[in-house]
Amino acid sequence: MIDSHVQREAAVIAKRLRGTPVKLVWTREDDVRGGYYRPMHAHRVEIGVGPDGMPEAWRHVVVGQSLVAGTPFAAMMIKNGVDQTTVEGVADTNYSIPNFHVSAHHPTINVPVLWWRSVGNTHTAFVMETLIDELATRAKIDPIAYRRKLLKPDARNYEPRSI
Repeated sequence: MIDSHVQREAAVIAKRLRGTPVKLVWTREDDVRGGYYRPMHAHRVEIGVGPDGMPEAWRHVVVGQSLVAGTPFAAMMIKNGVDQTTVEGVADTNYSIPNFHVSAHHPTINVPVLWWRSVGNTHTAFVMETLIDELATRAKIDPIAYRRKLLKPDARNYEPRSI
């Protein structure tokens, strides 16, 4: 079950000290002993490149422990056996890459895991963008120009909303 031990411990302390604000900060030692870990992920990517240096095929396999398997979120966030938090940032890319395939495998490991601040994008964006940089370098194209060529037509005109 998804749990946050720090918050639970803070609530227990606050209950005993009614009316007193409580701020609980775990030491590194407490965090390692009592907290959850971020799941490890391994990526294997195979890319077919055309004569113009642009990708013609992309097969991306991610292997990592599911964050939501066995929780109430599983029914909503696991589709076709894939934990969507594992592949976000790749499966929903704004790049238009033909023959694009993403899959995931979720081994069951006896290590308690939970997300920390961000989920899939922390590892998927790193892998995908590093590979895009490598492809641009091989094609001798500026990395930004390369990415602009790869963008889906509807993503090219994106303008951030002002706040």
